[in-house]
Amino acid sequence: MDPVSMGVMLAVSTAVSAAGAMQQAEAQSASYRAQAQAQDYNATVARNNAQVASEQANAQEEAQRRHFNALQGQANAGIAQSGTGFDGSNLDLLKQNAVNNELDALTIRYEGDNKAKGLMAQSQLDTYGAGVSRMNASSATQAGYWNAGSQLLAGATKYKYYDTTGKLT
Repeated sequence: MDPVSMGVMLAVSTAVSAAGAMQQAEAQSASYRAQAQAQDYNATVARNNAQVASEQANAQEEAQRRHFNALQGQANAGIAQSGTGFDGSNLDLLKQNAVNNELDALTIRYEGDNKAKGLMAQSQLDTYGAGVSRMNASSATQAGYWNAGSQLLAGATKYKYYDTTGKLT
């Protein structure tokens, strides 16, 4: 093969290698960016779900308190109708009902808070993961530039060696 053709082939090969390195880096970077978008979306969904869980727990707690108030009203009416009075065991029963209701309402609130906290923790983890994915995307692009530069430098070195010796090894 004549020296000019060999030099052209070497230049083309080097350019293709460098372009391939850039294309591979861009594909990897795009994949990381897509990952970051998915993680951002998941973080938003988890935050929204945490808000919904909190609102649902508040609504359930209020429903529990309303339900208790209705039952306690019925108990008061029953005691009043019986004529046994609101002291002694009747008073103890009303107090115990109130204590049990408060425990039920607080349990509902506690479970809702825990669910919301878990969802917020997931949201924060997804947000962190999105940041890492964005950093990886940037690093992949930068690595592609370095790899392409390395390909070009290697090609230039081979060409220089070929040029001075008249043969390529």
